[in-house]
Amino acid sequence: MRKLDRLGRIVIPKELLEIHDIRIRDPLEIFTDDKRIALRKYRSTDCIFCENYDNNIYFKSYFICASCLKQIRPSEAPGKPVSSRPSSKPTALDRFREAKEKYPDASQKQLAEILGITQGRVSQLNKELK
Repeated sequence: MRKLDRLGRIVIPKELLEIHDIRIRDPLEIFTDDKRIALRKYRSTDCIFCENYDNNIYFKSYFICASCLKQIRPSEAPGKPVSSRPSSKPTALDRFREAKEKYPDASQKQLAEILGITQGRVSQLNKELK
């Protein structure tokens, strides 16, 4: 549970931002229905490779122009496009793996405190690691 501040803002947990590859200043879309408010990272309709905006094809949550699509051979077609921003930060899974190696006897609660994440997230990362 999160509470709104006086300006109507809410803090999104760091773990969720990392899972969904949302970074500071990334645009978010807001959707509503009768009882819910949903956020989603904004995806432009421009080609993810060349930023062309004409005749793009929607493929796995991204847009790709016909020209770039022709350049991708089926054996090299990505399941998930590579981010245009270089990631110098280790992923949550990398940090979790390092913490488990450094503290092999640490409990889930201790690992959560070491990494600054919730015990639920530690459980998720543990499952991903196996």
